Amino acid sequence: MESDVVRCYLDHLVTKRNKIIFNNAVMDKDKVWELVKLRSWLLLACKGKQFPYSLYDWSTLPMLCLTGVC
Repeated sequence: MESDVVRCYLDHLVTKRNKIIFNNAVMDKDKVWELVKLRSWLLLACKGKQFPYSLYDWSTLPMLCLTGVC
């Protein structure tokens, strides 16, 4: 599960980097982090019953959700 989160994070950073390089975009680290949390939650939630946490839980306590405490 952690590898999915890392993959999502790296994918988003590469996409954002490309927008900065090729479209002169500006990077807002808070917005990037929020989008990474959203995309990783969507990825994990789509896998089925293995990830029963809400987006709110995931956004506020991602490490606890990964360990199953949340």
